[in-house]
Amino acid sequence: MKEAPALLEVQGVTKAYDAPSGPLEVLKGVDLRLEPGDTVAVVGPSGCGKSTLLNLIGALEPPTSGVIAFEGRNLQNLNSAELARFRNRRIGFVFQFHHLLPQCSVLENVLVPTLVNKDAIAPRDRARKLLDRVGLSDREDYRPGRLSGGERQRAAVVRALINEPRLLLADEPTGSLNEESAGQLVRLLLELNHEEQMALLVVTHSMAVAKHMGRVLELRNGVLAPKETRA
Repeated sequence: MKEAPALLEVQGVTKAYDAPSGPLEVLKGVDLRLEPGDTVAVVGPSGCGKSTLLNLIGALEPPTSGVIAFEGRNLQNLNSAELARFRNRRIGFVFQFHHLLPQCSVLENVLVPTLVNKDAIAPRDRARKLLDRVGLSDREDYRPGRLSGGERQRAAVVRALINEPRLLLADEPTGSLNEESAGQLVRLLLELNHEEQMALLVVTHSMAVAKHMGRVLELRNGVLAPKETRA
């Protein structure tokens, strides 16, 4: 019996950028496999390519070589319209800075990804349920300027979840938060990961964040490997 494809399969992925002195190779053969419900942290020094890896997995840019497959589909075989649909329906993004639209309310911000998702079922109901889940039910009419940093980041998480993604990509999601808010956000991500049965891939400099994930991988010299822990 044929084995079912992984949710995400990254095989031998490289990424190089043009530079005056020649190609600058950031990723040199990355392998990664994720299944539904997995939680993985990627750590490593600044500039090592962690965010680049997330951009490749999220189909924001193509790899130089190698394969990135999602549920058995090679992303490089998708055209621009198919990639846009993939990003909208299957992937959720949470960044270090919330990127909320300042002129829109919290509820309007959360609903933005549903504007191009014709398959969304009762998105406003889901938005309100998620906002209640993260403690923002009484803030749905607020604009981002009236929210605390932690509240803005929670609103961004809800926006990332509104289309029921199978994979949530979080790039330094606690980097701009204080310790208390960071801890609350990590607990929230793990609870939602369990409830929604989505995979969670977090890029972080913080080992305090990383230790809560099921696996901790280190990106160094362009490759991923299990993070060594000191006795």
